[in-house]
Amino acid sequence: MGHFQTRKTQKTENLINHLFSNDPSKKEAFVAIKNKSSCDIVVRLEGTNKNFYNLDIPKQSDNSILITKGNYNISTNIC
Repeated sequence: MGHFQTRKTQKTENLINHLFSNDPSKKEAFVAIKNKSSCDIVVRLEGTNKNFYNLDIPKQSDNSILITKGNYNISTNIC
């Protein structure tokens, strides 16, 4: 199994575990974004707690990520 496939499998496993967990004390939140535009975008989530994430989202598709709970500014450029 290649590095990309291993990483994708780990990401999927983490998301499923998070979605089916009933523990409100978890320190992570699930974020899902749908891109309805005709171009690929990168969404930047920048937290007040110094955390930041870049989420690549292909055109007419969606992507998701687990992030540390907190307050975030979300920004992107759309074609």
